[in-house]
Amino acid sequence: MTNAKRVTGEDISRYRNIRREMFSRGVTVRSIAHRVGIKPPTVTLVAQNKRVSRRVRVALARAIGMTYKELWG
Repeated sequence: MTNAKRVTGEDISRYRNIRREMFSRGVTVRSIAHRVGIKPPTVTLVAQNKRVSRRVRVALARAIGMTYKELWG
């Protein structure tokens, strides 16, 4: 069994918004991964909603100036 989730159009749109905001704020996947203590590909998978990690989701939301609830609902 896998932890993978089915990615929806909403997930793709959210990921694009996250990437856009990260770029505009000068935040990198590597910097978020370092703060959380994980490898960068995991941050990307969570941002794409292919994996679920509340800890990484919170870090992503904070990095782009949003709350967990604003970003993930």
